[in-house]
Amino acid sequence: MKKCAHNGCNNPVFSHGICKYHYKYVPKKNKKVLPSICSGQMDLFNKIWSSRLHKSELSGQPLDQFKNTQYFVWLFAHILPKGQYSMFKLEEENIILVSPEEHRLIDFGTCDERMEYNDVANFPANWDVFYQRKEYLKIKYQELKKQIL
Repeated sequence: MKKCAHNGCNNPVFSHGICKYHYKYVPKKNKKVLPSICSGQMDLFNKIWSSRLHKSELSGQPLDQFKNTQYFVWLFAHILPKGQYSMFKLEEENIILVSPEEHRLIDFGTCDERMEYNDVANFPANWDVFYQRKEYLKIKYQELKKQIL
């Protein structure tokens, strides 16, 4: 049976050559989350922020209070998901300024949840604006794909 690699320890190995007792003292690898700066998104977000009104394009809610906070990047929602429509990831037209809650509803909410949000929100959102732009961008994306292929 293998023994723990830690000096003076005779316990059996648990993982990576170390026993259960010493394993909890092994420093964990830092999983670095790459900021959107590396992908060019942050530059695009700053460009949009400087060129558009600082209001939600769906509800008109003022967004200035989110500048210089952790929620700033949540003000910029991709209309077409960047995973499925990778060529539009950095397309300015594909990004809409919204409140963080509206962004959450765009990414993870259902149609019913979006309508419920309008019942309780101080600034009800006009979701038709979002759906119309989404359909327009889907057509534009398909045309671009045909040109490339």
